[in-house]
Amino acid sequence: MLIPFFNDDIKRGYDDTTETLFAENYNRVYKKAFFILSDVELAKDATQETFIRAFLKLDTLEDKSRFGYWVIAIAANVCKRMLKQRITYKQNNIPIYDDEGNLKSYIPELVDFNVPERIYENNEIRQKLKQYIRELDIETGQIIIMRFYAGLSIKEIAKCMIMKEGTVKSTIHRAKKKIAEKMKRFVD
Repeated sequence: MLIPFFNDDIKRGYDDTTETLFAENYNRVYKKAFFILSDVELAKDATQETFIRAFLKLDTLEDKSRFGYWVIAIAANVCKRMLKQRITYKQNNIPIYDDEGNLKSYIPELVDFNVPERIYENNEIRQKLKQYIRELDIETGQIIIMRFYAGLSIKEIAKCMIMKEGTVKSTIHRAKKKIAEKMKRFVD
């Protein structure tokens, strides 16, 4: 009978520790998530997921005094995964209605969307484009993905990447030129 009592004490101590760690680090994790995602609701979700992951793996952290740094690293990874999911969703879902609910008239690919050859060609081109983006250096690839798939502004990207806006613009320009040359060779 002493063992269950002992386990309750340990559990209570663990709960107190996790509450303390949560309270001490919540604002830092939320700010990091918001900094990366630039969206209040997504940042809240990322913060919650970060702490769940951290507490589930708390026993793997050797130096408990480094929890603050560790949980921030987890937050960054959670946010990157969320951005990837958002990008994938946008890639796979072409909106056919504008903000007012009217059918967009400028999407020519919708006309041939059900033609198998067109579907295959578009998919092949998309895959080639993804390959060329992956071939860029990591930083440039991230900037391209944030700009064209996540829809972030130059200012938001500069803030996220800790760069000057001019540097982001020139990186995008050079990358677009490089990708355009490769796509032209591919299409020809």
